[in-house]
Amino acid sequence: MKKPCLSSLLALVAALMPVSAQAGGSSGVLVDSTLSFALRIVASGPESERNDVSTNRFETTRFGAREALAMLEELSMTNGRVAGPTSTGFPRGARLVVTTGGLVLVVDREGNTLMNASSYLEVVLNRDRAVSAGSFNNNNGDRQATNLMLATLDYDFPGQNVAETVVTRVVAVSGDEGQGSGLVSERNSRRYNRFRDSTSESAAVSGRISGNGSSGSGRVVVDGTISLNGRQTQIDD
Repeated sequence: MKKPCLSSLLALVAALMPVSAQAGGSSGVLVDSTLSFALRIVASGPESERNDVSTNRFETTRFGAREALAMLEELSMTNGRVAGPTSTGFPRGARLVVTTGGLVLVVDREGNTLMNASSYLEVVLNRDRAVSAGSFNNNNGDRQATNLMLATLDYDFPGQNVAETVVTRVVAVSGDEGQGSGLVSERNSRRYNRFRDSTSESAAVSGRISGNGSSGSGRVVVDGTISLNGRQTQIDD
């Protein structure tokens, strides 16, 4: 059986990974994408002693996009960082978005920016080291591809602690800071519509991440899932 030459393989990989992705915004996402994550933060609990025997248990806190939004909402009202007359907090339907430029934003249902949360959350896809498979149309640029790569989520909420109650609700910040990374799968597509002279691009990323962090003076371990979903349509000139 004739083996494909290295140059052919490299050409296929280059086709499946568009120039915009290779050049890479600092986040590595192909299109602005809604961020969702669900982490389990585990710490060593306090010791208790009975009959000269010391024991302790693990303490687990759940931390996801919902809890992050609650914390960011509180910070935004405290620091006056919410755009517009939103002294009562984020409107219903607010979500986290990772941009191609590396920002993490809180946006409303219409996509208007409410807060720049990049100081507290960061997501990076290591697209430079991805492996890819799929198909690419050399005539119109249509693409269907799957990429496997490493993703990293960093969170950093200084001054806040696990399950701290703020304004009568538990925000469950799950530790001052931490980082989780792991292998994720991305399914992306690009399709040209010749009738509308437009190009649509979408990308969906999902996988598990794990890592370490700290809560106050104690260590924590991080484990959970992450997903990114985005779509955009551009009218071609």
